[in-house]
Amino acid sequence: MPFRQRLSSTLGRVIARLQGEPSVHPRGTAPSFLAAAFRDLSVRRDLDHFIAAFDPSNLRLYIDGSSEFIDERRLIRRGELDEAKRLIQARLPTMDAETQVEYAFVVTNEIHELRHVHDYFGTAAGFDRFVQTLKDGVAFYQLWERLVERRAMKLPLTEWAKDAAAPQELRDYMAGRERYIASLRTLQAPIAPFGGGGASNSDFILLYHGGGFQAIVPTVTINLASVKSGKPLHKVVPLGLHAVMEGTASFIQRQAVKRLFGDEHVTRATRVLSGGPSGDDQWLYYLVIDHCFMEAFKVFFIPFALALCDLAMMPGRGESGGADSHPGVRLRKAIGAAQRVGAIGPDSETRLSDYMEQITQACGWDSPQEVIRQRLERMERLLSGDRDPSVWGRLLNDLANSHRRCLEIRKEFPDVFAEPEFYFTALSRLPESPVFIEGHHIEFRGRDVDDAASFRWWFMFEHFQRQLLFDRTLPCPLAAMSHPCPPDHLASDGQASSACDFAQFLSGIDLHRIAVETL
Repeated sequence: MPFRQRLSSTLGRVIARLQGEPSVHPRGTAPSFLAAAFRDLSVRRDLDHFIAAFDPSNLRLYIDGSSEFIDERRLIRRGELDEAKRLIQARLPTMDAETQVEYAFVVTNEIHELRHVHDYFGTAAGFDRFVQTLKDGVAFYQLWERLVERRAMKLPLTEWAKDAAAPQELRDYMAGRERYIASLRTLQAPIAPFGGGGASNSDFILLYHGGGFQAIVPTVTINLASVKSGKPLHKVVPLGLHAVMEGTASFIQRQAVKRLFGDEHVTRATRVLSGGPSGDDQWLYYLVIDHCFMEAFKVFFIPFALALCDLAMMPGRGESGGADSHPGVRLRKAIGAAQRVGAIGPDSETRLSDYMEQITQACGWDSPQEVIRQRLERMERLLSGDRDPSVWGRLLNDLANSHRRCLEIRKEFPDVFAEPEFYFTALSRLPESPVFIEGHHIEFRGRDVDDAASFRWWFMFEHFQRQLLFDRTLPCPLAAMSHPCPPDHLASDGQASSACDFAQFLSGIDLHRIAVETL
């Protein structure tokens, strides 16, 4: 049986397993006029100019392999912080103060991105985001089957879908995708400027409506000033999963700087992060969680802040689907509870895990251990039954197994995601990024060869999906890895090159059977 037919024959089983998986978004009410303010999150800018970056859609962790400090970064990646510190401390005296700060950022940036990997695999909100993306991928593959039967398509598919004569299957898929994108927008909405004076955090709730989806997103108001003119500027930053994850990753990076470089460098690094370019608001995501804790507590203990952020991303079954499932709502509520219960600091005698239990009780939430039990039970259900040999089944199994692995570590050490020293010790036990790119080297990872092959397939499929939806060309996602490959597979003769994995992938899903027209 040809590859595409084998893949199609197992879709029903995977869809049945996914049907019981909840959506990640809360429900609420919202006006429709804000819809135009949001861009489609699937149009992503190139990440290669960053030193390190994780993409949760294709599971890729990108590392700039050209850095002269790659030895330190590899030691940190493996959790060998003592060895890394010895190397770092030997280098520091050869650098001036400005270079030392840059050096601190370069060698700890990867652990910032690794924390994103672990927050996605190790929290309820992160894993559920993966599941939503996989559901959209399955829906797109079902659309692709219909397009192969039609033997023709027009690109970009998002433009073709606007044509009244477009296939009904395409319009149905786009309607479902609009709901999927709307759910992601509650997690990462754009930062909005506003005029006038400053405002308290509680004054703004960002509302979104689209595709039959309605949601309420809490926001944080940050008051800024232009360095050149001194003119005040106020930004409304949405408080969702993206902001919380950038907060936890920044806290962990800061603690890594402290552990490897010392307190003086933490102060310098924090000062650098307190400002940014006026034309790019992304740096505000690194600042917003700090801002929340400074507003509430003036000074705060980083493990305490990590504990509340972790609780924000771990809703229990009792909170699922309601407002208390949204990370921003949960963080606001947890901070409020901490203000009543009292914050803890480095000299506190209360164990962090016990404190997290107190906060969940004050919020009326399931306890951390109960949430872990619920999630482990859910993973067992996902993984039960006959092992599905298809690429879709292996993908779901491997995602669920990675989540279960994190949950088992949590069960043993409930505050592993909150206590930096526990987290650093656990680095070698936590899941790796399934797709790892370092410079011009790419590696696909999994528990075995089959799982690694599934992630390789997903990496290429996600690229294929995104290109067809938003572009008119189909370049190879592995082009940076030197191999014979046409610049645009849509313009090639359809003959699969044995030297190009992507060409083999396209042959397997029958791209050559479709006539392509561009709009």
